[in-house]
Amino acid sequence: MRELSCRACGAALDGEQLDRRLAIIICSHCGAIFDLARRDMGGVAPETPPSASPSQGDLARPPKGAPERAPVAMPSRFRVERGPSRLAVRWRWFQWSDVLLLFFAIMWDSFVVGFYGMAVVANAPGPVRVFMFVLPIAHLAVGVGITYRAFAGLLNTTSLVVEDHTLSVRHSPLPWRPAPTIQVDSLEQLYTSKAVQHGKKKTAVTYELRAVTRDHQGLLLLRGLHSLDQALWLEQEIELLLDIRDRPVAGELKSDDAQL
Repeated sequence: MRELSCRACGAALDGEQLDRRLAIIICSHCGAIFDLARRDMGGVAPETPPSASPSQGDLARPPKGAPERAPVAMPSRFRVERGPSRLAVRWRWFQWSDVLLLFFAIMWDSFVVGFYGMAVVANAPGPVRVFMFVLPIAHLAVGVGITYRAFAGLLNTTSLVVEDHTLSVRHSPLPWRPAPTIQVDSLEQLYTSKAVQHGKKKTAVTYELRAVTRDHQGLLLLRGLHSLDQALWLEQEIELLLDIRDRPVAGELKSDDAQL
């Protein structure tokens, strides 16, 4: 087979970037994706200026007969409302671990409040009293953080709504980030990634829903999803509603990826 070159930048295409199942190849130089099923494999791709963008026909598109990604079943926690051009998904954050976190927050806060109470009533010299008030400031900040997180877990609901040319994410009643509002016309692709937090005794794994815009910017839409299927289902349904063809994205997870 003669060497193929990228229509976007003119660089030689690397055979290691070939996906035989989807019949696509990715340019390792500029990241453009080409559908080999629509090209003459025996010839070299026509030269175009490096500034030119790949045409819509060059975007990754599974050829006829190629296996498509298996559909993901709707998670039981989700409550869904649909319309002709509208999708609204809501779910509660509540996990039993939030109850344990609240008890821990109460104990932690009791210790901090008790220490400050001692500092108030202590008959100590001025510099010592100042030191007693300054010393537990870090513990106070941690207590505020875990208490807020515990109440958010117990009370909050997340709403993801696609309508009126926008995609919005809201967390209530307690504010939480990220909570973006995005114009759907700017979305190029959605994908799922994994976030791993290593603790002293265990590793916590959660999942994130991310987007790539048409100007190649990455956006974090949601974090803290406890199930891979939750993120994959949201990705699947939003792409179906907006008619976004699913394409491979570096760092994305598939339904058959095992949880650590």
